[in-house]
Order: sequence, then structure tokens, then C-alpha cells
Amino acid sequence: MNLLKKTSKIHYAWWVMVSCIFILAGNIGILQNCLGVFMTPVSEALGIPITGYALAITINSLVLALGTPLASRIVATRDTRRILITVVTIECIAYFCNSLWSTIYGWYLTSVIIGFCQCFISFLIVPHLMNVWFKKSCGLALGIACCGTSIGSGVFQALSGALISNLGYKPSYQILAAIAWVLSGPIAFLIVRSKPEDIGLSAYGQEEYDALIDSGKLSETTGFTLKEVSKMPVFYVLMLIIIFLTMGISFQMQLTTFLLSHGLSMVAASSLSGISISVGGVIGNLVAGILNDRYGVRVGIISSILIGCIGLLLCLSGLGGISGLFVGVGLFGFIQTMIDMSGSLLTRAVFGTRDFDRIYAYICIWIPITTAFSAYVYSFLYTSTGTYDSAVWLAFTCSLAAAALIFGVGIYAKKHLFNGANVKI
Repeated sequence: MNLLKKTSKIHYAWWVMVSCIFILAGNIGILQNCLGVFMTPVSEALGIPITGYALAITINSLVLALGTPLASRIVATRDTRRILITVVTIECIAYFCNSLWSTIYGWYLTSVIIGFCQCFISFLIVPHLMNVWFKKSCGLALGIACCGTSIGSGVFQALSGALISNLGYKPSYQILAAIAWVLSGPIAFLIVRSKPEDIGLSAYGQEEYDALIDSGKLSETTGFTLKEVSKMPVFYVLMLIIIFLTMGISFQMQLTTFLLSHGLSMVAASSLSGISISVGGVIGNLVAGILNDRYGVRVGIISSILIGCIGLLLCLSGLGGISGLFVGVGLFGFIQTMIDMSGSLLTRAVFGTRDFDRIYAYICIWIPITTAFSAYVYSFLYTSTGTYDSAVWLAFTCSLAAAALIFGVGIYAKKHLFNGANVKI
């Protein structure tokens, strides 16, 4: 860390952003987004329906929701680097233990542990670090950081499918747990710092930010408190947006099984899903981040949602055969990582930075709750109908509803709210 600080001509904030790429690639890309790859092999090995495995995802998500307010308080008062190394280590050990169970109840136990650890990493730490380290280009930085989720999901979904096919699911859990720790733990410990002042630096863009404050164009305590926003209807509309958006995005966990239902092998399905989501997710994150900083939050997020919806329609239509599926899943990748960006950027744009961490914690609670619900709903729709058609239509409708509400919130915020973070909406 000291070597980077002394020798690099790049502002240290960008190194923090790079470390977040690795954290998300190892932690979310493997431990969270590879859950769907194990759904079929684990269910078949245990002789249970896939809804039994989906219940483990539901438990994980419910713990994630219930633990997020507590995790937000811990993040606000404790050293971020130590939190990261602790939760990553515990989470990887729990993930490794999935290779040891002989009944589904073991997965339910580790889902509780992993769910609580994910409270810190899934929603809180990366947006928190980007807000602290970047006073300008925050949207771009968050977009690049969230590419870690797309890259990790793509690479490790393909790898996990190959591992399961060649070694079985138990060794695959062990190998992936080790990779996740190596990517997330040491890098986070060496590079991440809670705030610039910890190493005698100022945030990226701090001088311009201070100039805006001195000129009276911006207040240092800009925005609203949690108590104030709790009385605003737009606060609850934002929650509804997150529910609809998460419902649409959560179909990603079904992609491997969806492709298997189209006759692909495990290796082909996981590879196709992984590569397409990775490419689409990276491009989508960069596009959304750039559009956010230049034109406002609405343009960036809605553009990615609409492209993702086109991808879902292409998957549903069957046009182009395997090539069409590849393109469709890739386009759906544009929306997949909006779960990492949308809530944070919308909260910052609408309510400012004054009480960002606490407000965002209450909004993002609905991400795991909806994920828990959607995992079971999508699995149920498939097992009860024998096809994913109704599930795809549900994901499509929810995504469009989220886009429409985001457009409306943007209009309302421009007319009635003070845009506290100097961010266009």
C-alpha cells in the first residue's frame, strides 16, 4: 500500500477501485452468482426437486435482508479493511463446507452464514468506498468496480460448470472457495483503506468539490436525513423500484438451468451463460457509469434495463438458435449488474450524501428479500409448467416496470427535491 502511494502517479482512489473489482469478482462472482450452476447437480445428487435447493438461496437472501441494517452500522463505525478480511474468510470457509454435506440441511446452515457475510459486500462496502474516495466520477468508478461482478460471474460460471462436469460438485466447491479467498482477502487487506485521511490523502476530485462549497453552489452537508426521507413517498417508490428491478435481474440465477432446458450440456450451458453475462455486464456497467456522469442516473440505468429486456425477448423467441441465445443472454447481461449500481446511484442522486449509508441500507434490504422470493417463484414456474417461458415474461415485465418508475422518480426529483450530491438525475 505504501509503495503504491509513494510511486504511483495514479490517484490512490483508483487503486481502491481496482481492489473492489477483485473483491466483487471473487465474492459476488463466485460465492453468490454461481449458486445457480450448482442447482441441478446438487438436486440430482441429493434426490430432491430444484425447489429444495432454491430454498437455500431463499434462506441466504432473507438473512442478507435482515442483517443489512446491522451491517451498515458496523461499516460506519469499524475499519473497512478488517471487516472485509474477516467476512471474506468466514464466507469462504462456509462455502467450502458445502462440499461436506450429505443432506440439503447443511446448505441451509451455510446459507445463513454466507448470507450474513454477504450483507457487507453485496450492497454496502463498495458503494461506501466509492462515495468516500470519489468526489467526482463516482458513477464511472462504481461502474468499473462493478465490472468485477460481471467478469467474475462470467469466468467462474464457465469454470464451475467445467469443474462439476469433470470432478463433481464437491471438489468444485472446494476449488472455488479457495479461488474466492485468494481474489478477495489479501488484496482487500493490502490496498483498501476506510477513507483517504487514513493514509494522508484527500478524495479524488476533492479540490473541485471544495471549490463548489466555497462558491456556495454546494453544501457540505447536502441532502436529507433518514428521518426526513422516511416521511417522503418517493422513498417508498424507490424501494418499489428496487423490488421490480431485483425481480427482473434475479432470473440470472436460473440462466444455466434455462439453457440446460434448451438441450445444452452442463459445460456448454454454464460457459454460454458465463461468457455472455460477463461481456454484456462489463459493457453495461461502463455504459451506465459514463451515461450517469454525463447525462444523469435515469439515462444510464434505464438504457441498461431496456437493452436487457431486448435480450430476454430474444431468448424467449428462439430466433437464431444457439447464436440467438448467446446474443440474448449477453444483452441481458447489461441489466444483470444494475443490482450493484442502481440503488446506490439513485439514492445518492435523489437524497444526497448527507445520510447516504443509512438511507441506502434500508432501500437495499429489498434486494435480498426479492431475491429470496424470486428464486422460489422462478423455480416453481419451471417445475410446474416444464418451461421457462412464463418466468422470462415475469422478468421482462418487472424490469420494464422498474424503468418506468425510475423515469417518474427522476421527473419528481427535479421538480420537488434538492439534488444534494451535485449529480444529474
